Amino acid sequence: MGVVHAKSKTPGDEIIETRILDTSSLKARVDRIHVQGLQRTKDDFVQAAVAPLMEVTEMNNLFLTVNEVRNTLGQLACFKSVAVGIDVSGTTPDGVEVWFYVEELKRHRGGFKAQGGNNEGSCGIGFDSVNFKGRGEKASFSYEYGTRKTASFALDVSKPLVDLGCSKLAASAFSTNSISPSSLFRLTSRGLSLGLDLFPFWDVQHRVSWDGCWRDLNCMSIDTPFSVREEAGHSLKSGLRYSVSKDSRDSKMLPTEGTLWRLSSEASGFGGDVGFLQHGFDYQANFRVLGNLVGQVGLSGNVQYQTPWQTSMSLKAPQICDRCFMGGPLDVRGFRINGAGPHADAAALGASTKLAYGAHIYFPMPGISHYGFSDSFRFHAFATAGHIGELQEKPNFEELRHTLRQNLRASCGIGMVLRLGDMARLELNYALPMIWQNGDQRQRGFQLGIGVDYL
Repeated sequence: MGVVHAKSKTPGDEIIETRILDTSSLKARVDRIHVQGLQRTKDDFVQAAVAPLMEVTEMNNLFLTVNEVRNTLGQLACFKSVAVGIDVSGTTPDGVEVWFYVEELKRHRGGFKAQGGNNEGSCGIGFDSVNFKGRGEKASFSYEYGTRKTASFALDVSKPLVDLGCSKLAASAFSTNSISPSSLFRLTSRGLSLGLDLFPFWDVQHRVSWDGCWRDLNCMSIDTPFSVREEAGHSLKSGLRYSVSKDSRDSKMLPTEGTLWRLSSEASGFGGDVGFLQHGFDYQANFRVLGNLVGQVGLSGNVQYQTPWQTSMSLKAPQICDRCFMGGPLDVRGFRINGAGPHADAAALGASTKLAYGAHIYFPMPGISHYGFSDSFRFHAFATAGHIGELQEKPNFEELRHTLRQNLRASCGIGMVLRLGDMARLELNYALPMIWQNGDQRQRGFQLGIGVDYL
């Protein structure tokens, strides 16, 4: 940035002159901004998005700011496409005019969709109303039905806050009916959620939200053990959540470079009868090893506990639908889904503390070009391990270290990975459990998994 190469050519395409123009010392100011293609979108909404251009004083800064404003307009969920043009202005010596050519999204749209996640497939219908009041508002309704006879619907409303960059305010009402075959319970959840997404600097996303949820937990079959049955019934959970994350990966499902990190905290008990604190983190790094070999390391952890205040208020501890689980074809492989950790008969009970980590080496199929379908397909060798256990009292470092050290699981294997767009990831692996504990449900051999989150 800052150097422009200009070439003059004869009709015979022979280069007769080359000039290099250094733009780092050039002054510039934006005299006028044009936005063509607006129909429903309000002028004041767009003016707030393009306002940073009026503060430009240098040519280099002009190019950067134009690109930032173009990205901001593209993230408002109002426009299908945004193109940019810059022209010289005759009003002032250093003046320029900036043109934005936009194409608005249709007001209403809907359709059918099929997706995979958490080792379950689902299909559903959705309906969106976009920019219906002219300031980036969006309302959407969706209904999904899963392969395990689960169902859910959600009504979401959101509005971008242009004065706060790419921030967004969102609210939703939801209802889900899900099952947990590994723990032999069925859960019905209905609730409301309010959230605020902020991007103050460095593409780091901050999210603050409140969730209020009524849950009805029931036994899935006559084989459900008493340890699960005693938690059956109604509960009301109200919690505040905060998370901060940054994702610089080139692909969410099959990255070759970049990192993801995420920190989260939740405090429940401000209303309702369930109260506890929860802290979690996720980290993933991807890098080129040699040629087409890609390395990946991942780390994930979670801890839950009750404070003395929450205990004194007779609030319920984390229920089985809140606890940490480990094991599965996309988690610590070589174990059944939620198969590592405390069990009662065949039902996974979960725990209050979890730490899992893994390493992968990805490589393409030899002799196949790395374009098209083959770009979404890789072989990999992996090693995964984790700790899961129950804290006996208010956590401290020594107890946490002791709990995790005494509950190690590990596995290794090879397999194939298929990226389904950037919506899901499918794995077929041959896994070997290496370290396990009594009561764990191991699965040596082939495992098939599909989902969004993976270790």
